[in-house]
Amino acid sequence: MSVQTIPAPVDLPVSTTCSSNVVSFPKTVLLLTAVVHVLDKDNQPYPCRVLLDSDSQVNFVTEEMVNRLGLPKKPANVPIVGINALRSLARDKVVVKFQSRVSNFHASLECLVTPRVTGTITTSRIDITKWTIPEGVILADPKFHSPDKVDLLIGGELFFDILKPGQLSLAEGLPQLRDTYLGWIVAGAINDQLVSNVSLQSNTAVEDIEQRMHRFWQVEEVPDVPKLSTEEAAREAHFLSERDETGRFIVKLPFKDNLLQLDNCHSLALKRFLMLEKRLIRNPELQTQYMNFIREYEALGHCTEINESEDPPNKQTYYLPHHAVLRPSSSSTKCRVVFDAKRSAPYRATVPKIQGCHHRRHL
Repeated sequence: MSVQTIPAPVDLPVSTTCSSNVVSFPKTVLLLTAVVHVLDKDNQPYPCRVLLDSDSQVNFVTEEMVNRLGLPKKPANVPIVGINALRSLARDKVVVKFQSRVSNFHASLECLVTPRVTGTITTSRIDITKWTIPEGVILADPKFHSPDKVDLLIGGELFFDILKPGQLSLAEGLPQLRDTYLGWIVAGAINDQLVSNVSLQSNTAVEDIEQRMHRFWQVEEVPDVPKLSTEEAAREAHFLSERDETGRFIVKLPFKDNLLQLDNCHSLALKRFLMLEKRLIRNPELQTQYMNFIREYEALGHCTEINESEDPPNKQTYYLPHHAVLRPSSSSTKCRVVFDAKRSAPYRATVPKIQGCHHRRHL
């Protein structure tokens, strides 16, 4: 192994390059790859390298291929669990149409969009000059022995529909040929001595330790806190935590001294509330979820039922419009109620009528 260090100034990163020659790997296994024609948005064919994986429950396509084909995406938000229970999230899905290069076989697949389907296959170039491929065999992937990327993974949904009964053995210690509607696939293990020498190269950026420690302390350093204004000091004192007899923290909502300058917002909040009721009537399931949320909100003491006619004449009240936000992918709360407290609607909370009772939240 040879190591070459590139000189660099003290205040700059140091780049180290390592090279080594590997004679053989313990075992090389060829996976099932093929080249098909995928259709773009105008139904024009485009060559694409695919990996056949019977153990995958879903199909995958790279984001690069989707953009190249111009295919329309749809939201998915599907969690993916891989080796060692590593999790990721596929946010989009597309429908990919493809057809075989060697037969009339064609299909449409719903695929999750991901930045990468898998690593480069194969990991190193394989010397096949001494292999004897039978005459008349059309390979599904003519360059199966050369490292290249994979843009489409076909899972168990279509895997066995692609296979055909034909099967051939090349020789002792060589992989097998399996007939499919995409052509003959080369798959299986190769003996150690048949693997060509592989050159591995690694480039690592090593930053000067003194510089890294200096940056660390810069990030961790506590900045000087400017003196608080009278209003800021009052606000900080207002938010000092208190606890009730059960040990729960109580934080009060702040009000400015010019509270009486707020506009009368009852009519606008009521209009928003009636629009919400119409939406809930059209969707009984959403209405049930929404009412359950409000009942729970009331049971927790976050809002109480009041009678507007009993409000003192000199007491000013304000209303907060609210609406439902659906999150079907959530494992806990699929319907969430959002109160609209932005400046354009500084209103006090009204909540839906439950069993004929009108509710309003006390602040």
